[in-house]
Amino acid sequence: MKELYDSGAVSTVKEGIILTDQGAPNFHSKIHIEVSEATPLAIEAIEATGGIIRSVYFNRLGLRALIRPHKFMILPRRAEPSNRKDIERYQNPAIRGYLALGVKPVYPAPTAVFYGGMTQPKMYNWPPMHPVRPHRSEVIGQIASAREKLDEARRSIGAAVSANSA
Repeated sequence: MKELYDSGAVSTVKEGIILTDQGAPNFHSKIHIEVSEATPLAIEAIEATGGIIRSVYFNRLGLRALIRPHKFMILPRRAEPSNRKDIERYQNPAIRGYLALGVKPVYPAPTAVFYGGMTQPKMYNWPPMHPVRPHRSEVIGQIASAREKLDEARRSIGAAVSANSA
């Protein structure tokens, strides 16, 4: 997305870039591109030429850091989608969602110039990033195993207390 912004192909990036099918029949270049959303005909046109397209999620701060990394002393972590609609969208292989493809977006952009002319950015990485919310059945299984361990600990403490009192 940064390359599209720097080249002047888009003038503003407020909530990402949506790739439409306008001009798809005239498209003949092989490109690798990351956008926020793309229409099915745009995906077909890019993949017909041998290119790769990915739909990626960036929040407002992440987009700002992607487009203007020179304004940040320490780059923020890239956010994962948090609401159900976004999670389902980026897990959809039909729109080439990055969660379905199992890849991470390019962050920071390869062409970025960083604060103070640094060659590598300082990345904010604490606390560690949590993965996308687990499926409900996994959480229920984890809760059940934690309850079993707690009950076992209570029984062992109860046995120790009764042995000491006798």
